[in-house]
Parts: sequence; structure tokens; C-alpha cells
Amino acid sequence: MTTFWIFIVLFILVSLLLIWLPFFRQRQDKHIDTDVRQSANIALYKEKITFLEQELAEQQINAEEFKTLKHELEITLLQDTKQGDEEDNKTQTSNHKSPLWPAIMSIVLLSVGGYFYHKLGAYQILNDIPQLAQSHTNMSPEQIMRQQLAMMEQQVKSNPKDSETWFSLGHAYMSLGRYPDAISAFDKAINIDGETAELLGPKATAMYYQAGQVITPQIQTLIDKALELDPTEPSTLLLVGMNAFFESQYQKAIDAWQKILDSERNDIDRNAVTNAISEATKRLAPPVDSTKLGVNITLTVTPELAKHVSAKDTIYLFARTSGDKIVPIAATKITAEALPIEVRLDQSNTLGTGTDFSQVKTVDVIALLTKSGKLKAEKGDLQGRLSNVKIGSDITLTLNELIK
Repeated sequence: MTTFWIFIVLFILVSLLLIWLPFFRQRQDKHIDTDVRQSANIALYKEKITFLEQELAEQQINAEEFKTLKHELEITLLQDTKQGDEEDNKTQTSNHKSPLWPAIMSIVLLSVGGYFYHKLGAYQILNDIPQLAQSHTNMSPEQIMRQQLAMMEQQVKSNPKDSETWFSLGHAYMSLGRYPDAISAFDKAINIDGETAELLGPKATAMYYQAGQVITPQIQTLIDKALELDPTEPSTLLLVGMNAFFESQYQKAIDAWQKILDSERNDIDRNAVTNAISEATKRLAPPVDSTKLGVNITLTVTPELAKHVSAKDTIYLFARTSGDKIVPIAATKITAEALPIEVRLDQSNTLGTGTDFSQVKTVDVIALLTKSGKLKAEKGDLQGRLSNVKIGSDITLTLNELIK
């Protein structure tokens, strides 16, 4: 019995390692690239700050100008970091598999293994198999696993009618990626016990992986037969849900997995299935239209104040939260020579304050035309503002106030 449990633990550990190792390798490569890029951005930022500090010490710029330029560098650093993150996300989407793939594979391994352990009690077979002479001492997990696999193969060789061991061999082969051997083993069990849902589901799963994770007409026939015999057969429903998920048919995946939970079986990993349903539900929600996460602004100046505008004047454009609690959201800088001008404040202009356009419904938009280039309004500067502007809207903001 001890040998059986050692085999089960090692079998699961090796299988999970085979499933997750490629995913962690790709994440490690991605993180290295990200770290290099971020380090370069930070080094460049520090170099520019040092240069500004030198100019401040030599009185080539004043304290206010230093503060303004430093803030602009901070915004640039945030934008570069955000752009890098977006490129990483695009690369990850196009070149790498989602962590949901190994997660769902793990769910299949644990749920199906648990179900058939309780259903068929295959440990009794292993308990009756004559033990090999050598001890497990100083053996690697791979060697122990090979030994246990050899024991099962020897068992079916000496007793070809042992359907339960054929069934266990099928799952062992499938976890090792030996799909033709797995299919053959399941067929041996079917020839002995007939077409039962408990055998057709795993065979369909092995065929699914052999076909490159595509449900062929032959596989669909097996799925239909299994569910006709037992509408709550877990391995079949896991397969249906997993394939639907990877085809972005999230409602179909939810429906299949929910049937497993509704069956009230005690031999499945209910938490794992629940988590899979939760993830599919998130994917089912309509995606946020990123093009609407911002405000389109047409910036003008009143005819009466146009005489106070010089082409060299600087204009700061801000968006901040509406209401009593004011939190800056986004900002950009333009020159007055471009007036009138169309400007967009969106996620690319966010200031890293922890609040962005996706978290609010309205914003206050403020424009400050400054003669000195400083962020603080002074006499002779112009400003304009609009309150409670809806996210995604197009507005006209007019510089209509002269600071006196």
C-alpha cells in the first residue's frame, strides 16, 4: 500500500512538472526582457535628472522650472513603462499561451484522477501486483515511475482481461504524452467491459490531444456517446468545457463545468472547477472599449483674450476626478502656437496616481496657458475648465479666464 501512495504522489508531481515547466520558462524569458527595458528607462531618467540638477546648481534654471521639468520627465518615464507593458502584453498574447492552459490541464489531471480513484479503486490492483525485488532506495522519481509503469504493463501481460489495469495504464500513458498508447489501452478496457461513459470520456480526451487539441468528428461521436450514457461524466465534461474555453465559447465552457458541480459528486476537485468557471465568466463579460477611456478635447481661446496669447506660451491640459476628493488622472503639454487644437487625454497620459479613466465616470478638465512655463498660475496667464465631463465624450474647452 505504501508503494501505491509513493507512486501516486510521484506520478502527480511529474505530470504537473511536465504541464507547468514550459509556462514558467516563457514567463522567465519575458521577465528578463522587461527588467532590461525598465532598467534602461530608469537609468536614462536618472541621467536627465542629474543634468537638471546641474543646471539648477549653475542657476541656468530656477527652482520652479526645475520642478516642472522634473515632473515632465516623470510623466515620460511612466509613459515609457506603460508602452513597454503594452508591448509585452501584445507579445504575450500573440506568442505565448495563457496560464489558463496549464491550470486547466492540472484541473483535468487532478479531477479525473480523483474521480477514477473513488470510482474504480485501482489501488487494489496495484496492491495485488507482485512487488519488484529492488528497493526504492536511491532511485530517482523518474526511475520509480518507470518501475510502477512496468509493473502495470507486466500485470496486463500476465492477465490481459484486467480492464482496470488497462484503464490505469491509459491514464499513465496520457499524462506522459504517449497518446497512441493511451488510446490503445482504453480500447483494451472497452473491449473487455464494453462502451461505458467512464471509458469513452478518457479515450476521447487522449484522442483530442493526439489530434492537436481539435475535436474531430470521431471524437465528437465518442463525446456524444459518453454523455448519452452518463450526462454528468466528469472527464467528458471537462474535455467539452476545456475545448470550448480555448475556442472562446465561454458560456459553453461554463455550462459544461457547471454540470460537474451540479452532479454533487464527491470525487472531483470542486474548487478547481469553480475557479475555471469564474475565469470563464470574466472572459464572458463584454470587454471595455479602450477607445472610450478618455476625453477628446477641442481647445480654443475667446476672441477677447486672443491678444494675450503668444506662440511661445505653454499650455498644460489636465484631467482630474470630479467632486470633493481631487485626484489627478492625466496630463499633457502643448504650445500655444497650435491653437485651436484637438487634444486627447486617455490612458496613455495617466500620471500613475492609482486612478485612471477606467475607474471614473466623469472628470474635470482644466487648461492653463502660462507665460513663464511654470505649472502655477500667475498674473497674465489664461485658464479654462469644464466640470463633470463624461468619459468618452467630445468637448470644446475654451481659455476664457485671465488671471489677474
